[in-house]
Amino acid sequence: MNTHKYSCSLILAVVFLVINCFASVSSAASVATPARQVAAKYTKDDMPLMVIRFAHSNVMYEKSLYDTIARALKIRPDARFDIISIARQSSDSDIQRQYDQIAARNSDKVMTTLHEMAVPDDRLAFGKTTENIKSSEVRIYIHD
Repeated sequence: MNTHKYSCSLILAVVFLVINCFASVSSAASVATPARQVAAKYTKDDMPLMVIRFAHSNVMYEKSLYDTIARALKIRPDARFDIISIARQSSDSDIQRQYDQIAARNSDKVMTTLHEMAVPDDRLAFGKTTENIKSSEVRIYIHD
């Protein structure tokens, strides 16, 4: 009889977790902004909080990113950030696909670092675009 009681409790706990997971996924999906739309807000005249240029394979950006985000949060504790992935631009679709993949890997690294810094997802918006640049970049802006 005790085994049955614990089995029911475990099943209820699992059901509760599954329901909560679906609820949070659906609410997050409903407020998500398309990546190109987030990136389109910014022009060359807008000053990013930080630019990380991935000119080589081992860019050491973590300390600068931490310092920049910490400074921004000290000034604006409720700050939200737009993380914009910039891929090199090419007229060749195969090369563009490679540039997009490189930019995605680099922006994933930055997003992982931000999560390790305990910046919550509701404070981050992600955008992506292409530009005529020499190497992929990640630009970080304070969200208005």
